Amino acid sequence: MHAAARLLERHGQAVFIVENGVPIELFVSHSKRRFFALVLACIAPEKGIREALKAAHLADLPMLMLASYFPIRSASTISSSRVLLCLIKGAAGSGLLVLRGDTFP
Repeated sequence: MHAAARLLERHGQAVFIVENGVPIELFVSHSKRRFFALVLACIAPEKGIREALKAAHLADLPMLMLASYFPIRSASTISSSRVLLCLIKGAAGSGLLVLRGDTFP
């Protein structure tokens, strides 16, 4: 079990870790809370952030993104203002982007 899953489980919240290729029908939640898409990544083209935004939009889910932003690495492919705009439009206005405070103006 992942460390994050152990911590959340200890505090009374069920955590489901879905590995690649596992049918999601096997995981049934009895929670009354609304689901959301969660992305933990560096803002870089190889991380698939655009694909995550599209998937959240298609699934009609709000998306929470916790990311580090490195302007030198990311500037050639995606700008910070485009990320914010993409999140607002991509998840029906329900996206939230949280970046390291020292790397985002």
